[in-house]
Amino acid sequence: MSVISTDQWELYIKTLCETGLRIKSARQAEISWQILSARLADDAEFVELVELAELEYGEKLQAAAAKRGMDGVTRELQYSDPLLSMLLKKFIPAFQDKLRLDATIKGGVLAVNTPITDPKEWLEKYKD
Repeated sequence: MSVISTDQWELYIKTLCETGLRIKSARQAEISWQILSARLADDAEFVELVELAELEYGEKLQAAAAKRGMDGVTRELQYSDPLLSMLLKKFIPAFQDKLRLDATIKGGVLAVNTPITDPKEWLEKYKD
């Protein structure tokens, strides 16, 4: 494994703050993905720095979204609002979808919506 200098790690974190992209930041700092992965697995303090850098990038995205929402946009420079939305969801937990579906099904009662309100009428209709 090659030795990575402190300057390279600092460049990685700086680039990550600017881009939000781990692989691009590693390439910029001349750090292999394998070395980066190993450090992320073994160094909790470094993981905190990476998370902080990604939060900083997320705040830049949030500022851009706020500016667009409050100031509008000029037509000369066009952005993709859906793409910006996806980036916000990736980097800022508050923008992430909250939907959670538990599809575990274990027997039970089947509820059927029906306009029949009289039990005798229901029995007559569904007795077979």
